[in-house]
Amino acid sequence: MSIHSNSEYHEAYYNQVLNNIRAKDKSLAKVFDIIEDLTDRSGLGDAFYDIDGEIQDEIIEKWKNIIEKE
Repeated sequence: MSIHSNSEYHEAYYNQVLNNIRAKDKSLAKVFDIIEDLTDRSGLGDAFYDIDGEIQDEIIEKWKNIIEKE
């Protein structure tokens, strides 16, 4: 598990990761790619999932804004 079920991005994330349906927002799709890579690493997957969904949303929004600034 990577994205908490109470995250607003839960469905979109799993559509991209499990069903290969990329998010329409390109910067959001890139954030999902980063989260997928990060949580695939030993010990980090559970740690990210343990973060509350609202905090995960804040992290996703922050990373999305960073990507959009480029």
